[in-house]
Amino acid sequence: MHPSYLSDPSDFDFLAHLPPAERMAFAARCARLALRLLHKLSFPVVPSERDAMETAVRLAEEAAANEANPKDLELAMQDAGRLAFAALTQRRFRTDMVIGHVSHAAYAAARAALTGSRDHTQDAMDYAYEAVRTAGARDIERLLNEELRRCRRTAEQLIPSLTAAS
Repeated sequence: MHPSYLSDPSDFDFLAHLPPAERMAFAARCARLALRLLHKLSFPVVPSERDAMETAVRLAEEAAANEANPKDLELAMQDAGRLAFAALTQRRFRTDMVIGHVSHAAYAAARAALTGSRDHTQDAMDYAYEAVRTAGARDIERLLNEELRRCRRTAEQLIPSLTAAS
């Protein structure tokens, strides 16, 4: 289940033009910002679940710098995935929804780190946006917007024809 406002993939064609390491780093930064919500708002997250999300994002960040063990990253992705998909059945309160979106962002960032996939990168971004919008965290949403603009600028510098298409 994707976020309710799932962005149109054609709006993010520039992601395909980024080097895989840059896509991986962008996905990890989006998930890291989503994780910030859990700290900022003091959401009641089971410590082992918070650790699983943190580990997935940390290893995604390390993978972007080519410093992560792929087996460790895969295990962390699986742990974050279990949380993300379990959260789909536990959405009674707004906090549950935010935690679910954050866990999906962590899972997608780890998948993007393993695959370099544009789609998983976009999923990490979408779930991060959904988490911050559900939580009403405009300050973190602004930071996500800044990350998105920075990523677009990077793509435009690599492929000048993207500037004309924007």
